[in-house]
Amino acid sequence: MEFKTEITHTSSESVRFLTPTGWMFLCDGHGDARLTGGVWMYKGDKQKAHLMQQEQWKKIKAGSDRYYSQCWV
Repeated sequence: MEFKTEITHTSSESVRFLTPTGWMFLCDGHGDARLTGGVWMYKGDKQKAHLMQQEQWKKIKAGSDRYYSQCWV
């Protein structure tokens, strides 16, 4: 039986609520365009989760670059 790999981004405080439900710590990191921190959690295959997180990070970084390049920021 193959398990589905999932990732989620959450605040550091929420880790204690997610770990009893099977979520495991993947890495520290930002989850939004304002780069506000938090942690990445995963279920399933850790290597696949890391690749998924890296793809998500590319989108987040592009959003951050767009946000901070605005003249009013």
